[in-house]
Amino acid sequence: MYYHTVQLIKGFVINLDSREDRWRDSSSQFSKLPFEVERVSAVVAREIEREEPYVPGGVAATWRSHQKAMKAHLQSGADFGFILEDDFLVSRDISRILSKVTVNGGFDLVQFGYLSPSFLRRLIRHLIGARDIFLKLLNRLSKVLHLSLFEKLLIREQSGIPFSLVLNDIQAGGQSYLVSRKFSEAAQNMNNPSFLSADGMLMALSETRTFKVARVRVNQIKQSDSITSVQVRFKLN
Repeated sequence: MYYHTVQLIKGFVINLDSREDRWRDSSSQFSKLPFEVERVSAVVAREIEREEPYVPGGVAATWRSHQKAMKAHLQSGADFGFILEDDFLVSRDISRILSKVTVNGGFDLVQFGYLSPSFLRRLIRHLIGARDIFLKLLNRLSKVLHLSLFEKLLIREQSGIPFSLVLNDIQAGGQSYLVSRKFSEAAQNMNNPSFLSADGMLMALSETRTFKVARVRVNQIKQSDSITSVQVRFKLN
């Protein structure tokens, strides 16, 4: 059931000390995860708000909490860290996809859960997914038809990527993602001071090709309806 991933991966759940309710709810999900889980005490907004000129304290604190979780990953010695916000809900068995992305995949970031807050977002996500399938099919054809068209990066980079993953795409929602040690180390110097939210940061990186990035085609980990601690999303003049 767990394959070999338990030796490679350690999970880190971000949780505010004041949100014991969320820790209790997230703890009930641990039996569905094929790896050990460690709690990471989330950064408190009021402690850093004066240092953040561009976004509200709660938004900045969320990103810094993700950085803290990735720092814990580096200190753990695990090959991969699985970062989870404490409102996650495991909806599928993630072991098989974990096995695919950790064995010779070379991935730095794989998103396992995302949100589609509007019809337009869902439409865009489906269009990106359809385009990804088309590129994968072209990549398969390239093994038979040796045309210069198939040498383009968009097609060539799909080699070895399973259909269960959408390459170079991250969607809204930062409740669950896998990171390599390379990514966790680089993340310590990203977005300081904060211009972007945690998921906005990951979404921006998905276009750069600096890291090998993908998301699952079918959502594996959803978000609960627990009341968020971040009430203000934008710092308006």
